[in-house]
Amino acid sequence: HWEPRVGIAFALYKISKFFNDFMVTQAVSFFVPKGLGDRNERVNKEMLNAAIETINLHGKESINDLLPVFEKFLDTAPKDKSYDNLRQSVVILMGSMAQHLDKENPKVRPIIAKLINALGTPSQSVQEAVARCLPPLVPSIKDDAPDIVNRLLNTLLETNNFGERKGAAYGLAGIIKGLGILSLKQLDVMTRLTEALQDKKAAKHREGALLALSQLCLTLGRLFEPYIVHVLPHLLLCFGDSSQYVREASDDCAKAVMSKLSAHGVKLVLPSLLAALEDDSWRTKAGSIELLGAMAFCAPKQLS
Repeated sequence: HWEPRVGIAFALYKISKFFNDFMVTQAVSFFVPKGLGDRNERVNKEMLNAAIETINLHGKESINDLLPVFEKFLDTAPKDKSYDNLRQSVVILMGSMAQHLDKENPKVRPIIAKLINALGTPSQSVQEAVARCLPPLVPSIKDDAPDIVNRLLNTLLETNNFGERKGAAYGLAGIIKGLGILSLKQLDVMTRLTEALQDKKAAKHREGALLALSQLCLTLGRLFEPYIVHVLPHLLLCFGDSSQYVREASDDCAKAVMSKLSAHGVKLVLPSLLAALEDDSWRTKAGSIELLGAMAFCAPKQLS
């Protein structure tokens, strides 16, 4: 019966704002390793949410007590595969904690390296949590950012493991959010993604680029709108791709794009979609119809 344990996680999340210093230490001692090591995935997810909330609310005051707990666990936890998810959850808690450290603190860089490694975990909740941790920590690693972005792009476009590529898309979006929207151009991110979208030979390049565009859209929201217009023609072609995986990724990307468009964004995109309906290629026509259908994910105001 996992339901009562989920109930405990919900309760801990709600009451965490009332914790004093002693309660914070007690709660974290419960989360690591018992709460976060639960055998049920749903319980794990809710316990992680409760633990992150506790750290976000009380991390600043309790940093000297809690950081050694996490470091000790990571040093002493068995290297067994069954501990993988628990280890990644502790890394995420360290990432949440690092937001309260001074950006010059020598502990921040190793924590960021661990967070980026955790992106390879094939768990969406872990990858989402890592992506949320990264933006506030980016100022500490500004010098290394181009290298990190390059590594993430290589993983995204070249690795065969889907979980790792999805994680790289989350990480890329988190780092770009921390660096600011201008870094998309400064670090040639959009150039590489557009080239990958147009790569006729490698389906994984096209799929990887679509995964990244989805996450950039969801993470950056309306700031990403100007870039959407430029990649739209390539996105339309991907709807009729010969690879099933690319078609699925383009469908997800369309939903992400449309869910974040403002009224102005809809006005920018609509002419291209309507023009594509007149195109000779049936695939482009089908793509534009799919995108027009995905507009149902826009807020009603945008469609009026």
